[in-house]
Amino acid sequence: MRKPTLKFTLPELPRQLKAGINVEKLVIIAALTTVFITALLLRLLRLKYGIYLLDEFDPYFQYWMAKYVADRGWTGFIDWFYWYNDPKFWHPYGRDVIHTAFPGVAFTGAFFYLLLKSVGINMDLMSVCAFLPAFMGSLTVVLMYNLGKEVEGKATGLYAAVFMAFNAAYLSRTLFGFFDDESVGIFALVCSLIFYARALKREGRILDALLAGLFLGYMASAWGAATYAINLFALHAILMVFIGKYSRKLLFTYSATMSVALLIASLIPKHGPGFLASGLSFLALVAYATLAIAEVSSNLEKRKERIALLSSILTALIVGFAGLWLLGYLTAPERYFSVLYPTIRSPLVASVAEHQAITWMHFFLDFQLALPLAFFGLYIVLRRRTEMDLLIALMVATTIYAAASMARLLVLLAPLICLLAGIGFSHLIKPLAQRIMSEEGGRRRRYALGLNKKWSYALTVLTVIFFTPLASPAVLPITNSSQGLVARASTPQMIATSAFALTTPVPDWINTLAWMRDNLPPDAVVASWWDYGYHISVMTNRTSTCDNAALDHKHIAKIARAFLSNETEALEIYRELNVTHVVVFGYVVPYLAMRIGEGYVWYYASLGNLVGDDVVKSEWMALIAGLDPDDYLKDAYFVHPTTNTITSIRVPAGEKAEDAIIYQMIFNNYEGPLAERGPIIKDIVVDDQWRPVNLETFNVRPLEHFNLVYASEPNHFILVYEVVYD
Repeated sequence: MRKPTLKFTLPELPRQLKAGINVEKLVIIAALTTVFITALLLRLLRLKYGIYLLDEFDPYFQYWMAKYVADRGWTGFIDWFYWYNDPKFWHPYGRDVIHTAFPGVAFTGAFFYLLLKSVGINMDLMSVCAFLPAFMGSLTVVLMYNLGKEVEGKATGLYAAVFMAFNAAYLSRTLFGFFDDESVGIFALVCSLIFYARALKREGRILDALLAGLFLGYMASAWGAATYAINLFALHAILMVFIGKYSRKLLFTYSATMSVALLIASLIPKHGPGFLASGLSFLALVAYATLAIAEVSSNLEKRKERIALLSSILTALIVGFAGLWLLGYLTAPERYFSVLYPTIRSPLVASVAEHQAITWMHFFLDFQLALPLAFFGLYIVLRRRTEMDLLIALMVATTIYAAASMARLLVLLAPLICLLAGIGFSHLIKPLAQRIMSEEGGRRRRYALGLNKKWSYALTVLTVIFFTPLASPAVLPITNSSQGLVARASTPQMIATSAFALTTPVPDWINTLAWMRDNLPPDAVVASWWDYGYHISVMTNRTSTCDNAALDHKHIAKIARAFLSNETEALEIYRELNVTHVVVFGYVVPYLAMRIGEGYVWYYASLGNLVGDDVVKSEWMALIAGLDPDDYLKDAYFVHPTTNTITSIRVPAGEKAEDAIIYQMIFNNYEGPLAERGPIIKDIVVDDQWRPVNLETFNVRPLEHFNLVYASEPNHFILVYEVVYD
């Protein structure tokens, strides 16, 4: 007799639960989480140099504004709009903050600080501001997935996110401590493009269009480059009309998006209501009119009538635009128009390194593998020519020109290149993925591993995501070991190295600012070259005469003239500005010394791009002040005594250079040679002819009206002088 057996039957999972277990989604989430963490860790590598340090110059003023808001609590977001003058900046006039600065970055930092504080996390504001760029940059990397998914598909979004995570141009602007416009601006631009693409795909869905306008307005509150994005949206709408791709959903999407964006932009005091009638938004209004007329003309039966009407409108708009321009009604800051015409830049604008034009080499160094893939992706979208494809293609074409014209805009190109690279890579790898997901291959894996086609697809995506960064040259050295992406992310904050291109801290500037904070009288007025104004005002809480905002060309020219004048003339300018102290930054290279008889003549050298101190910047001082730089700096050629390499530099020489207080201040502090060397200046070949290089000696004499009160430790690079009036 057979023993009875007990059978246990497990109930099947509900069909809804089975459907909810989506392996593909789980793998995508895992991949994006990995990309986010990797991007964040890469941006936090410089934490080892100090948690309380911001980078560059502008982030310090952003912090100053965030502090103004945070000190007043949640009402500070309203109080900021009544902050008409801050006397710590641009003495003796002060700075009208709300009409000269964008609040978006500072508001974001203050918001997160107050939010953390409200939930019991007591983190100081400087740390919040330092961490914010890395967090926003990593979050934007994840959002690139959504942008790629809306433009083409999930695979494209994943590849775009990976390329964005390791993009050098974007990385440099979202590192720990870089609390500036780009950390918020690029985030807002990517969000705006996502919702704009969704609105165009969903037949002009108003909610998505309004969200696109909201983020575009957020970008306008944080970064002046938002006007560039606004005009590109407008140019795209006009282009759609004239190539015969007008649709009612484009009218609704553009109108809703641009209405919200322009409303927010006009509420920002720096723009004001006049923004709507300026040259910065004129094209957006033209697009409104063009779309409205296209809607009317779409009801006309004959195609020739529509073409004639649109052509007439275009002619009228061009003539009207030219007329308003000539009459002076359409205006914009010089920096905006200098992107189109670099030759119109004044010496003050041109003196800023990030305003310089770049070469194709910069594109290859910053984008590398993504660049050829992006061109392939551009070819694909131009063949496909959907509304969003043409917007992306238009933005890429114009932004490449803008970035080549102004180095700072290279970061604006990053999300576009990464998106197109994702499209290009997706199409290159698609045949391989299709092969893996074929029925025959899927059947073999089903029996061998128990996997279905979804698992195969998920593993393929996961493998590509994990191996793409490793295969990308972006993580390898660019030119040498010091230029790799990890090395670039590991560079200390500029203030930590005193502007030297080194990977080890040089604390001269930090020590100088600490000394000034603790020793200068509270009512001290400090004159320096405008590069250091934010550091002085924010970190020492003392008044500066000019800063990185470069608001007043005449005022900066006056400071430049003082530096290049003799003591008597400089004293008159400083008395007019109530200056009590002067700060100069100088770096003298000992090995460029030539022994003449029993004495030594010391010549200055910048050693290429190692450091840009006030002697290098004195050439720009002369140009901004309307003086001739050749009256102060001469070309000199040095041959190294051991390597025989020739170095060409600009050295202070001549009668006017000896009178200029900036050179006297720098060289007065230098105490003779560190080691005896033989002559290092030799005859060199110039134009195939031998001729000697003759340099005038530079005589250092004591200063009568400037008393050295502090030389930075440990290297004496930064000097603080007290102005001694009669």
